[in-house]
Amino acid sequence: MKKTVHWMHSYELKVGFLILVGILFLAGMILSIGKHQGMFRKRYELRVLMDRVSGLQVGAPVRLAGLGVGKVISIEFPKGMEEKQVEITLKIDQKIQQRIRKDSVAHIGTLGLLGDKFVNITLGSFDQPVLQPGDYLQGSTPIDIEEIIEEGVKVLEDLKAISKTSREIAEKINRGEGTIGMMVNDPTIYFKLDEILALTRRLAVKIESGEGTVAKLFNDPEIYKNLNRLLVSVGSLSDNLQKGEGTLGKMVRDTTLYTNLTGLVGMISSISERIERGQGTAGKLAKDEELYQDLRRTIGDLDELIRDIKENPKRYFKLKIF
Repeated sequence: MKKTVHWMHSYELKVGFLILVGILFLAGMILSIGKHQGMFRKRYELRVLMDRVSGLQVGAPVRLAGLGVGKVISIEFPKGMEEKQVEITLKIDQKIQQRIRKDSVAHIGTLGLLGDKFVNITLGSFDQPVLQPGDYLQGSTPIDIEEIIEEGVKVLEDLKAISKTSREIAEKINRGEGTIGMMVNDPTIYFKLDEILALTRRLAVKIESGEGTVAKLFNDPEIYKNLNRLLVSVGSLSDNLQKGEGTLGKMVRDTTLYTNLTGLVGMISSISERIERGQGTAGKLAKDEELYQDLRRTIGDLDELIRDIKENPKRYFKLKIF
């Protein structure tokens, strides 16, 4: 009986020892994992507003310049209905707080081929203020893969349409339809182009040898000299006009000529108005029909008198010789 009790007591001790070892091992694992995951580190919260989260989940890692510094603890819509963004709350190690500044930017990235999402934060500038617990990080809206795929589908459709059009154009060209088709398939165009090239070569040879008017224009140095002198003369004339030298220069620069011309135009206009109203001798001559008829008769009589004097001078002139 005593042996049985002793054996039972020994068995219980062994079982208790094994349980204690298991508990200690489990506690060590928990402490190790917690230390690795930063469960016992001091942390603070930062918030980010984004237009969309693109599949980001609570518990996703947070990285600073690629290094793990925390995790996502909540993703929710803000309380205000007027806010059209999603608020993401981050739990970040407090020891790296000095590296997250006002100009730091948070964006959503993708881990590996499985497409798991994480939040990456850029390092801030040391001349910017440090973000305090509860502050908002600048958020960069992630790329919408669905929009990219949709745009890619549109591009493919456009490429298909372009390919179809190009194929139709190629078929028309092969059939000799249209201007390009005729140029490609009509051999006469080749011969015409060959003739044009031959003519161009002959013309170039003549120009090079100095034959013809065009060749002289290219090869005669006197033409260049004459043109150069002409340009110099035109430049000199422009300078003289600008300086007001010579008759043309005075006409361009001297305002008195303009004043005199203005006065002359005004005088002529005044005389024209007086004549139009019938004032003065010229006005009466222009307006008085009776005066015009009298002058016409007088001129006619005078003409007849002169003609008669020429025909019968003795009637009007008598000579006596003593």
